Amino acid sequence: LGALEATLDLVRALGATYATLSHVQIIGEAARHADRLVLRLSAAAPRMVAAALHGEGLGLRVGLGGIPYCLAPGAERFIGVDDLSTIYNADPRDNITTKAPYVRPEACLGCGRYAICAGLPEEYLRRLGGDEVRPVAGRRETRRPPCAAADFVVAGPGAARVGEAPGGGGGDVGGPPTRGIGGRAP
Repeated sequence: LGALEATLDLVRALGATYATLSHVQIIGEAARHADRLVLRLSAAAPRMVAAALHGEGLGLRVGLGGIPYCLAPGAERFIGVDDLSTIYNADPRDNITTKAPYVRPEACLGCGRYAICAGLPEEYLRRLGGDEVRPVAGRRETRRPPCAAADFVVAGPGAARVGEAPGGGGGDVGGPPTRGIGGRAP
């Protein structure tokens, strides 16, 4: 049993019903040790999806953070939590979401999921490039696929609530983000 699956076993045994597995954000101490800590998304995503499937089998609602749709085909139900909540570090004044903005590499421009995918963390793209992403074929989607985990996420201050466009005012969650995540393209 892998470390991610064992962690989800523990989370479930402690009575949790929801867990998010997020790829490492390259900020703070993680930035100083990125060469040892950061696994390329193309290698991390399959492991994270396998763990999410394991967690789902345990009865957990599982979300995957920092993983673009193109790197997790068939696992869309776990993706879509990145810009629905504000993620905080141990210090509540240290907002990871605004420190690790997401951008879309040029390869994303032709993707059918362009409007609903956050893309890649800006620092990841700067350090490791965007050659792993591939446009998802098909017509351009404007609404996220159903995500049981996203239905459960409680929005942080200033973040969009489920079913509300970022910045408030209703609409679908796939609207243009106004803060930190997914709002910038090349």
